[in-house]
Amino acid sequence: MILIEVRELRKYTTLIFDLDDTLFDFKACEKNGLKNVFAHYGLQYNEETFREYELVNQMIWREIEQGTANKSEILNQRFRLFFQKYQIEVDGSEAESMYRKYLDQGYHLMPAADSCLKELKENGFRIFAGTNGFGSTQRARLKGAHLEHFFEDTFISEEIGYEKPDKRFFNAIFAQIPDFNSDDTLMIGDRLSADIVGGNQAGIDTCWFNPNKLDLIQSQAQKPTYIMTSLNDLAEELIAAWQISQTAEQKGR
Repeated sequence: MILIEVRELRKYTTLIFDLDDTLFDFKACEKNGLKNVFAHYGLQYNEETFREYELVNQMIWREIEQGTANKSEILNQRFRLFFQKYQIEVDGSEAESMYRKYLDQGYHLMPAADSCLKELKENGFRIFAGTNGFGSTQRARLKGAHLEHFFEDTFISEEIGYEKPDKRFFNAIFAQIPDFNSDDTLMIGDRLSADIVGGNQAGIDTCWFNPNKLDLIQSQAQKPTYIMTSLNDLAEELIAAWQISQTAEQKGR
């Protein structure tokens, strides 16, 4: 077990948010998409079929994050591989396109996602999105959920050319953030293997969004600077840290 020191957030000015399962309830969006795709090919969506899909999907995303497979090519095969388990032959690219269409329309948000961003924006934080995924899907969802105006810029792996946790993904973001300072920047995300490992390797502080209070940290590389279980609490603590810092600076003048 890796012990995590409980600490209060310090002052930050620049925040990089992951999207899926941090701001968007990706599992709800995914469930809707899978139900429709399964139904199209005559397969019932239930706990068993979802579990089998997850095994295939996790295998594929491990290959993507490890850089051992071309993302577009392998994603176009995941439904073909999955449906083969049920002796159903499908065109992998066609099934993937259908699934993407439903994901584009998935605007389910995590609790307090919009209010968290609103409070942070109103208090002067610079907010960016840094996410893996497809540009068309992520931008359509941000627009549909009316979140895009909170972000100064949105960085998506398909458009950058690298996936989190690749350090080149983060370096590309840093190069495009005006007056970037690593000491003032915090990466916030739900995936230890992508958001936390990636942010740590890139030299910025990290916050693991862990609403289900899971005990998953297995290495020092996965150890975040902070752990938060609520977006409301995250906003409150970031704002409080900023205000305390401002008060201290004024007293020191």
